[in-house]
Amino acid sequence: MENRVYINLTFGAFSGLKACGVVRIQSTWLEQKRWGEVLEDLDYGFLLDYALGANIYVVDCSKRKMSRALWQGLPWIRYACTRSWTGEELKTVVRGHVVTEYFHTMYSELDNRPLAKLRYLRRYHSPGGELIPFPIRMQEPGNMLEKAPLLVREALGYEV
Repeated sequence: MENRVYINLTFGAFSGLKACGVVRIQSTWLEQKRWGEVLEDLDYGFLLDYALGANIYVVDCSKRKMSRALWQGLPWIRYACTRSWTGEELKTVVRGHVVTEYFHTMYSELDNRPLAKLRYLRRYHSPGGELIPFPIRMQEPGNMLEKAPLLVREALGYEV
């Protein structure tokens, strides 16, 4: 199974990143429960890699242990994609709470735009891929340009 690394654009655009993708999972939209917009804003390359069965490491930095994009966003994306592509409802746990029923309701209330985007990618779905959070705890966001490639290379053996 192939591994892919995506950097979440937490603090704006990054430069100098070579062999990885970028994704934008906006924590503010998660806080505001704008579930459809979170899905609509996802890059097609990110979704296609996930649909094709790759393990997706999502790198994000935060002053906290883990950013909202990782602890809430990735489970939502995993739930929505799995439900769209296979019809299966994954038991989903976020911070120790089972949120499957809540995500079921939020998915049922999505308008056509995000659903159409996910349905389009259904034809490419191969089981097995995972969305894997890769948190980097930082005091200064600017350090991510210097530290993220080193941390990813050390942990995954993947040059970014």
